[in-house]
Amino acid sequence: MQQFIALLRERSRERVSLSVLFSALKTALVVGTVLTTINQFEAVVYGELPLQVVKALLSYSVPFMVFLYGRLTAPTFRSTP
Repeated sequence: MQQFIALLRERSRERVSLSVLFSALKTALVVGTVLTTINQFEAVVYGELPLQVVKALLSYSVPFMVFLYGRLTAPTFRSTP
């Protein structure tokens, strides 16, 4: 497990830039909005039930973290001329 964490730290220095974080944020906004609408349809569309804030926050944070995790663990491919 410690080797895996060390590998993530090393790759995070190489692969996480401002543009990657911005892409993760855009993905989280789109996917999180869809998930929140699906999971809390009555609260979002009709306003009938109270919105469950923890579920809504998780709907946005999980896609953000999955995007970054995928970016950090994906193998690096170099094109050869």
